[in-house]
Amino acid sequence: MNYAEDRLDRRARADDAGAIVAQEITTDLEKAHHVIRTRCIDTSTEAVSADDVDSILQLINAHELAGRTLRDCGQIRQSVFHFGMAWKICHWLGKQHQNNDKCNKSENENEWRAVGDYAQIAEIAGFPEIGILALLYYRCRGSLDPCIAADEECKQRSKGCGCGCGMALCGASPCFIAFPSESKLI
Repeated sequence: MNYAEDRLDRRARADDAGAIVAQEITTDLEKAHHVIRTRCIDTSTEAVSADDVDSILQLINAHELAGRTLRDCGQIRQSVFHFGMAWKICHWLGKQHQNNDKCNKSENENEWRAVGDYAQIAEIAGFPEIGILALLYYRCRGSLDPCIAADEECKQRSKGCGCGCGMALCGASPCFIAFPSESKLI
């Protein structure tokens, strides 16, 4: 996410007074929530079919859309969570295709973008050290636990302090940490 460019894109959808059109923001968030609620990742399978990859990519895009929309609404806690989930799912997908050079290259680029987005939103949230550690963790080829992503994605639905997506950890802490807090890499 290039924050400045993304803000210009959002501003282009604004009305003449410069205010963001609330209906479009609401529509974006509802679209993201629908995909998040209807797509789950099965981490127990070894192989991922082409249909599964499309579904997983839609889920990643939904988390990124939710993150951008929540950021623009000032709900930074929830935004950090959704960008963190997008990174976790990108990482999991990359691990599924690590032997396929063609997929691996594009998925590595997707993961690099996802971790960069997460690092940037962590900095915006007031936790630049978390962003730095996330980038370091990625560069050191750290492994994110896919079971955590799947559990958070499908099993922990709640009506808590989140954005309405139903995920228990959404907005639960000031800064969602997507990588393991105890690691020999960092």
